[in-house]
Amino acid sequence: MPIYVSLLRGINVGGNKKIRMADLRALYGELGFEDVVSLLQSGNVVFKSDLTDENDIARQIEDSIELAHGFHTDLFVLPADAFISAHQANPFSNEAEYDPKKVLVAFLSESPSEEDVTLLLENQQGPETIKIIDNVSYIYFPEGMGRSKLNPATMFKGISATGRNLNTMNKLLAILEQKQ
Repeated sequence: MPIYVSLLRGINVGGNKKIRMADLRALYGELGFEDVVSLLQSGNVVFKSDLTDENDIARQIEDSIELAHGFHTDLFVLPADAFISAHQANPFSNEAEYDPKKVLVAFLSESPSEEDVTLLLENQQGPETIKIIDNVSYIYFPEGMGRSKLNPATMFKGISATGRNLNTMNKLLAILEQKQ
């Protein structure tokens, strides 16, 4: 049975869009997903499903959250191998060894155009370093994310994004390894 990682965008941040993880796990179970495990309070879920269309899975979860909790949230559903590949492709492995919380992996709803990437990189004024591979953005925040003016969720107009630092990515990877 295929294993997936889903990453909810913008829940339990600043008291907004609150979902208890026990409720989220129950919701996934009601949708027929199996072996559901959540990580932290930010909507990271690893689960198994016989379904093979990530977009259909995401739509089902989004609709169920909206029905149960009264708000819409975007989420990203990634097959285990795509999540693992994104983790392995991290161009900031040296920085991550030193301080993994300063490296962010942001999943994008689509690949940005070359023009948009060039414009972003030319206009980047902070100390951050950005690398984009397909629909994944890798950002190194040498001074930490809290001080940065760069917002990965709004880097590209019309492209939705959600990011996780490498500490969280590593924990999700450990859960995936236990399930395989």
